[in-house]
Amino acid sequence: MLLVFGGICTALSVIALCLSTYIHINTLAFLALASALTGVMQIEGGTRYSLLTFGATSFLLLILPVDRLSFIYYIGFFGYYPVLKFYIERLDSLKWELIIKTVFFVLISFLGLWIITGFLAKSISESLPWQLIALFGVLLMHVFDYALSVFFSVYEKKIRNKIKR
Repeated sequence: MLLVFGGICTALSVIALCLSTYIHINTLAFLALASALTGVMQIEGGTRYSLLTFGATSFLLLILPVDRLSFIYYIGFFGYYPVLKFYIERLDSLKWELIIKTVFFVLISFLGLWIITGFLAKSISESLPWQLIALFGVLLMHVFDYALSVFFSVYEKKIRNKIKR
């Protein structure tokens, strides 16, 4: 039954990310939705099934005509973040959770920036101050993290019981 539910979450994630190809203004919302579905699988089936959902979604995005930037964002951060969030929040220390999440996000962001600037002739840092971009990115990541927490809480308290198994 978990495999079927994972297939549904995978299909919905792929649909959300395909929509981001055609509706460019909501790219982050579609990425957040796909990420939330991986988190739902983490709640329902644990790490194994959530990573299976992430892997299947990533594979399908690789072969389907979707926006490559959305694909990179999904495999680089949004797709597996709910699983990582689950393990970080087991520390049960808000201070350490925030520190680890922030450091992880900054490292992933700089890795992504390093990869992107390797393919671009002009450095992004020449046109925008990287400190401002980093601060804004960290703030957005924490807003996203909080929104995921609220969604998972609502899912566990109200939605989960209404889904027929």
